[in-house]
Amino acid sequence: MRKNCVSIILLVVFSAILGHAEICDYVAPPVEERIKNRDYPSIFGSWAIVENRPQVLPPLPWSTEEDTIAYFDLYFCCPDTLGLRLINTNEGVELVGDFELARARKSALLEFNPNAIMLVPVKYYTGISAHFSPEKNEFLSRLLLRDENGDIIVDNWEEVRLNFSLPETQKWAIDQAKAIASCGLFDGVFLDHWNEAERLYGVVPIEEEHVARDNILQGIRSVVGNDFLIMVNTNEAKIPRWSQYVNGTFLEANPNLKIGWDNITNVDEQFHGIGYDMKKLMKIEDTLIWSENNFQEPRINSLLTFRIDDFPHDAPQNKQLMRMFTSMVLTLSDGYVLFKSLATEIFWYDFWDAKLGYPISNKFVNYNNQDGLFIREFTNGWAVYNRSGSEQEIEFGSHVSGKASEIKGMTHIIPDLDGEIYLKIRADLNNDGIVNILDLVIVSNNFGEKETDINGDGIVNILDLVIVANDFGN
Repeated sequence: MRKNCVSIILLVVFSAILGHAEICDYVAPPVEERIKNRDYPSIFGSWAIVENRPQVLPPLPWSTEEDTIAYFDLYFCCPDTLGLRLINTNEGVELVGDFELARARKSALLEFNPNAIMLVPVKYYTGISAHFSPEKNEFLSRLLLRDENGDIIVDNWEEVRLNFSLPETQKWAIDQAKAIASCGLFDGVFLDHWNEAERLYGVVPIEEEHVARDNILQGIRSVVGNDFLIMVNTNEAKIPRWSQYVNGTFLEANPNLKIGWDNITNVDEQFHGIGYDMKKLMKIEDTLIWSENNFQEPRINSLLTFRIDDFPHDAPQNKQLMRMFTSMVLTLSDGYVLFKSLATEIFWYDFWDAKLGYPISNKFVNYNNQDGLFIREFTNGWAVYNRSGSEQEIEFGSHVSGKASEIKGMTHIIPDLDGEIYLKIRADLNNDGIVNILDLVIVSNNFGEKETDINGDGIVNILDLVIVANDFGN
């Protein structure tokens, strides 16, 4: 009888192990393909929801905040985005939860957006609430950053800090990454607050901070392999020391504030941005270009900038900033972009729905050698970014349509500190997927009328026939 009980117990244990491995094993299309094949502009999200788009994924039983994540080509938040969580065990860290639900949500996400990438933050320094009770978690209590009096350090964002100079903390970070990479449901990890600035309040020398970061990144890369993505938040800094381990920066470019960042005393004071000056723009550009040239392939550089929250999201000032930063990313990088409130909400701008396709010309190209005026061609149009100091005239070899201006023509004016997407005008008038004799017939039948005016000059004439002829077969 005892032998039978032991056999049953072993059978249950091995079945659980095999079942977990089978359920957890999710194979998504290769990350490199999803990054390469995506349409531009590519929008990413971080700890946020889209406030003006319908939900895509069915809501989780305990939350609705992840319903709109499928709109993002790159998204990072938490394992519970897919209904999972990380737990500490005697063997390290384990990813647990309803894997059947997680697989279904990931499949639904990729069905809606086949090129979506998902990252999970690794806790090594922040992410623990100030309401955390050390006496209830002996393990985490040992990792907390404490001052010379042994008191726990709490920051202005109401979080306790972790001392990542401790070997235990470093191992915990590495174990988290290993668990996140274990199933194939997630594509990479994200590490916040990652540059050479001092973070541990002088508790340890800055050199020890840097060595600790070396250990964490090297350790993570060693356990996840080269195909798993690592993104870090560098703010506006370059990090040559760690570029060989990293696939991209979360370039969180904070605006100038009514109250300077160094003088913030509570979390609410950060929500009063007043925009960006030229010095800020140049620094953002410099770091973005450096990141494009130095991080590892496949690259996932991402620029986050913020609207002026004293104005509505669709105020002219905010829409201009959004266009400027979106076109900056399009012309200077192959990266992702996000423009949002300093709070968590994201307003999705129609400008981002432009279907530019993929880039077919080089980055960092000045239009007509004009300093501060950048242009880049994509399969379906061009992106232009202007911070030259004055408005500029852009001339194309064919009629194009401004995404924001809705103006059609061969010559366009773009204001200073602005950006625009110019879409190639296609002559597939009957929407059958190809420009052919049927489209010529439509134009001919409308000669002298306003309907089917392709080039936007107000009348159907020989110029529209020329556009159809030039687009024949496309």
